[in-house]
Amino acid sequence: MKKNKTIFKKSKYFNFDFLANTTGSILIPFAVMLPTIFLCLGMGVNYAYTFKSKTALSEATNEAALALVALNNKNLTQEAKARNQEITLNYINYYLTKKITDNIDDKSSISINYNESEKEYYVYYTHDVESLIKMENGNLTSSPITIANNIDTYGNTRKTFLNTDTIDVAFVTDFSGSVTCSYNDSNCNSYSSGQGNQRRLDYMRKAISELVESYSDKIGYKFALVPYDIGVPIENGKKNLAGGDSYSCSIPFKLKPPYNTVDYDFWANKYVQFSEWVSLKEAGIITDYLAFDYFAEHANSIFYYIDRNNYEYYRRVIGPSKGFNSDFDLVNNNLCIKRHSVPSTQHGEYKYGCGIERDDYALKQENLQKVEEQYPLLVKLYDFMYTDNNREYDTHYSFANTMTIDVDGTIKALFSNEKKSITFTRPIIPTMAEYTPFSAMCLSPIYSNKVMVGNDNDLTYFKLYKNTSENIASFKNSPHLVKLTEGAKLLKYIKSNEWSPGGGTDTMSGFLTSVPVLSEGEGNHKVIILMSDGKDDSGADRLRDEFIRRKVCKTIKDGFMNQDYEDKGFIAKKAASAAIHFIKLDPSVANMDQFSEQDYKREFGAWYDCVNRDKKYLHVATDYESILDISKHIIESETGNFISK
Repeated sequence: MKKNKTIFKKSKYFNFDFLANTTGSILIPFAVMLPTIFLCLGMGVNYAYTFKSKTALSEATNEAALALVALNNKNLTQEAKARNQEITLNYINYYLTKKITDNIDDKSSISINYNESEKEYYVYYTHDVESLIKMENGNLTSSPITIANNIDTYGNTRKTFLNTDTIDVAFVTDFSGSVTCSYNDSNCNSYSSGQGNQRRLDYMRKAISELVESYSDKIGYKFALVPYDIGVPIENGKKNLAGGDSYSCSIPFKLKPPYNTVDYDFWANKYVQFSEWVSLKEAGIITDYLAFDYFAEHANSIFYYIDRNNYEYYRRVIGPSKGFNSDFDLVNNNLCIKRHSVPSTQHGEYKYGCGIERDDYALKQENLQKVEEQYPLLVKLYDFMYTDNNREYDTHYSFANTMTIDVDGTIKALFSNEKKSITFTRPIIPTMAEYTPFSAMCLSPIYSNKVMVGNDNDLTYFKLYKNTSENIASFKNSPHLVKLTEGAKLLKYIKSNEWSPGGGTDTMSGFLTSVPVLSEGEGNHKVIILMSDGKDDSGADRLRDEFIRRKVCKTIKDGFMNQDYEDKGFIAKKAASAAIHFIKLDPSVANMDQFSEQDYKREFGAWYDCVNRDKKYLHVATDYESILDISKHIIESETGNFISK
């Protein structure tokens, strides 16, 4: 037992002696293995370093391809090729630690190809990487490692337009009087009676038609049309009093109190006796339109004139449209009733009552209180819209103006459960305040249906009544807003209607109307294409600038891409991208590629700030072909996606 214990102790110390052995018999293998271990470790690190460089190269060329397809010059000219190479160089320098110098030998390793038939961009680059350990055929060398992103090595990501992605496009188009001008007449800024197919509107119409037709067979491509003048005409599914179509006017603004309490649909066909109240104010009897008690002494007069002008509409428009040309005919055909033999304001009603069964008839018992409560607001709105007293505020011919709109509230409500617009049934009547206080709003269908055929200053009252009575029974609700639909359906609508629009210009009303329209779509990309001659009305331009100053454009783009908004039901589906493009129709603008910042500010105004001063979102169309080319470029740029080998 003792012997065994001694042996154990010797074995224990023997082990320690082995580790401390200085003979080198065991350290020799370690000496041989250690370089191999370090070499393997170094090669692993070297591979990781090289792989990192390859990844950076892939990202650089992929991002460059994205930039090139947005530019989309198709690599056609030497200038285009140089521009594409410059863009690619910038991306590579950003992603790789070794910068490419201005040496032509370095930049010559960049190769950019464009496949016209497939509409694909290919970006290749060969790059030398200084490796940690340099080996060639098993031997150490001083040569760097060459990496490339050609398809034969590990696959290049390609940018293509021919894809299965989805997109929602809203054409927000100017239907004001100025788009009836000849396209080549850059000085025209009002309604023009010129015929033919050379109007600004005709060029827009043709370009949109051809564009939509070229994508009409693509699944997942949907288009909307948002025509605007002062407001946006929309369908309401109703008939007018003569049997033709009716339509409504939509205003996409939230109003300040107390103007948000007005029933605009109710008042749309009522007469506001404004000239009387102007006289009383000039005489010092009225000091504040909102505070004056109109019904204390003038109730009978107010109701009388509302009722009388309602009768006049039946006598001059509805009756003649049906072949009724006398009061007897109106009564005999149950359009009106006779109350008194002699008209008198003391009755508080006219001697004939017309359409008394209608829900909006002012003298119905249930409507009397509404008239009394809201009448002062209508007088004040009338003052904002039409008098010169408010020029310091630059208000314009809309009840939604700089004095009434809650700008912040409107922007906040764009993505919410709040009602996003105010609508009212637009009476089929020209710009005649005797029959509607909102006579200047949503006029494009009035002009397109020949109810008005020229500037109102050039027409007599007799002619205005005659035009209306002759066209109201066959009135077609066109132009009007067309919600997102397949290209074939929109194309059918565009081709089946003739347009001769007119009226003022309030671009912001069309722009904001497109937001709820696109919110209903499920496309991965949202694109708003604004088309205008760039001339908003005075007042509307001030309002536009205020919205853009409050970051409405950023709110819209961010809103379309907000997952929380999808979860809350504010949008149908979160988009992968959202863009706003502005196409200005102006044949006089040339050499846009040489524009300075001041040039952009001059030509596009606040829209330059809307797109965050990114010039690729601002365009000038000098002819029909350029409208089409620009629009195609926009859709191709916004819908391309990567295809990996």
